[in-house]
Amino acid sequence: MANEGDGKITEACSNSPKRSSISFLIRLVSFPFCVIGLVLIVFCVWSFLSYGDIRTGLAAINGVHVIAKTQTIELGEIPVDEVRTTKCFLKNIGSESVVVLGAWADCDCITTSKLPITISTYSEVEFDIDLYTNSSMIGKKLTRQILLNLSIDQPALSLLVKFNVAETKKSSDVK
Repeated sequence: MANEGDGKITEACSNSPKRSSISFLIRLVSFPFCVIGLVLIVFCVWSFLSYGDIRTGLAAINGVHVIAKTQTIELGEIPVDEVRTTKCFLKNIGSESVVVLGAWADCDCITTSKLPITISTYSEVEFDIDLYTNSSMIGKKLTRQILLNLSIDQPALSLLVKFNVAETKKSSDVK
């Protein structure tokens, strides 16, 4: 038996194969997370320096040339039989000019103006979206989709317009 003072018990524990394999396993597992973290930091810095935000950097890496400043346009409550006009901003993050050829909406209650429109390289443009409400929409929370057709090999750009329609009193109903 080993004495407490001769160091044999301490030496036997420190050279335990179980302890060294756990330490190796921890180092092995933590290495990829460090690399992934470093890659994410580099990507974030590159995105901010090149495009101003991470979303635009991700779009550029995926080959997207045109992005909407806001993919979902929230218009809130709109009175029935009213026309609401809002602006949509598009940004060209590609290295060539792009033409927005036209737009298709999933209902006849949405129209667009100022199309077709050309977006120069690394610039922004705006166009109008007009929303027409009618009595069949009263009390409903609606989401409508607009697809923008582009002159380049990129899928149509999708925008969502969210709104709800409120019933308004006609001037003849007010006493």
